[in-house]
Amino acid sequence: MRKKTVTEEERQCALRNQLSDMAKSAEFIRLQEMLEGINFFELCGMNNQETKHSYFLLNLFDVKGKHGWGDAFAREFFKKANLPLTDAFYKDLKTDSIRREYQFAKGDGQVDLLLFADQTVVLIENKVDSTESDNQLAKYENGIEIDERFKDYQFHHIFLTKAGQPPKTGKKKWIPVSYGDVIDAILEAQKQMGSGKEAEEYKIILEHYIKLLRRKIIMNITDLDKETKALYLQLKKDFPEAIDFLSKPFVEDKYIIIREKIAEILQQEAARRGLKLKGKGGIVGDKGIRVQFQTQKMDEMIHKLSPDSENPIIYEFSNDSDKKIEAYAFRRKLKEHIFAHSTLLDLCRKHEASVNHTVRSGEDSHVLELCDKKGIEIKTVYEQILSASEDTVASGDNSILREFVNSVLNEIEDIENDFERKIDALLKGEPHV
Repeated sequence: MRKKTVTEEERQCALRNQLSDMAKSAEFIRLQEMLEGINFFELCGMNNQETKHSYFLLNLFDVKGKHGWGDAFAREFFKKANLPLTDAFYKDLKTDSIRREYQFAKGDGQVDLLLFADQTVVLIENKVDSTESDNQLAKYENGIEIDERFKDYQFHHIFLTKAGQPPKTGKKKWIPVSYGDVIDAILEAQKQMGSGKEAEEYKIILEHYIKLLRRKIIMNITDLDKETKALYLQLKKDFPEAIDFLSKPFVEDKYIIIREKIAEILQQEAARRGLKLKGKGGIVGDKGIRVQFQTQKMDEMIHKLSPDSENPIIYEFSNDSDKKIEAYAFRRKLKEHIFAHSTLLDLCRKHEASVNHTVRSGEDSHVLELCDKKGIEIKTVYEQILSASEDTVASGDNSILREFVNSVLNEIEDIENDFERKIDALLKGEPHV
């Protein structure tokens, strides 16, 4: 039997009905209860103030805090971070060995939180709404290593963010932890809370803090705490069309237009320059401006170094903020195909040294900044697109944007030509690569 075709009007009607049914469900009502209400921390303007969040976390870690749960939060937090610390660490953890904004002795800045006990130090860098500054994490790594107070200590590094994303800088391993993990640690630690007036008052404070995190801080559904995620997944199972509709991001028009124009320019240059566009014609993801590509030339160079190795270099145009479009080369999977990848990493670092760029390298990635990280203003590009004639827009010709894209492509060609010469010399056994 032929399947009946559903009209758009019928589909919209079914979607409205499902949205209505979902709003009446027990799971949806429970989620509302968890998120709604006057919130003490929001009234105090704490939303994205990292110093205040760090101060509150300091109190959660405090083994003598009014919460009365001892080291329970610390144990749960580090369990979420998959950081196995000894029982001796928790036994030796004291109020005065938990520090906020710890200032390194040699002037290498100050880390948001620092805990030390049993010859072990844990550094926690807290990023609620800001990004890493150049070489920030490396400074902290150096600062703690040369701190005489912690001579012969073992060091661990934690990077706490909204969604638990890994850092882009730093030379040591920084363990990513999300604020969803913080909520789970609080909820588990609460089971160890004492009784009495102070404990009840602290419980109310914790409820307000958790609501603030769920409503204002956590941005990624995969990094929600367990209770919230369970309710969400049940709603997704019972009302799939409604959740799919509500989950689709609504990207600002300016980002859509700009990323499409960048992709058009790259498509026009693809054959001549040997570009291989990633994603949907170069566009990757649904948020902001992200346009990625690789090059045939880099593929060939990697094949020369190691025939079974894949090209780890991905070039990207993206907006790291609401103000600028910038360009990078990302190098991934550093641990694979050691010879090819280490050779490429060495060339990247030598190039950066020759142009005085800041080295941004982590355990699993390396970022090569293009066009001296100058970028171009999003507002200027968008205004030019809006003021251009229909013929100009249709052709994909935007002078500011095209000039920037071409300058990046020209720089990539220069870098790759230089790399090719040095790789050929290396393979021939010639010195000074």
